[in-house]
Amino acid sequence: MELLTIAVSFAVKPVSQIQLVPDSVVTIQNMNWEEFEAILQELGEK
Repeated sequence: MELLTIAVSFAVKPVSQIQLVPDSVVTIQNMNWEEFEAILQELGEK
C-alpha cells in the first residue's frame, strides 16, 4: 500500500500587501459582511 502525503501551508499577509493583476478574481469563503467591509476599509475602497 502506497501512502500519499499532502503538505498544506497558509500564508497570512495584510490585504494591502497582496498584489493582483487587473481582472483577477479572489474567492474568500466563510466571510461575513463586517469582515468584507474591514477589507474594503484597509484597501481604501470605503
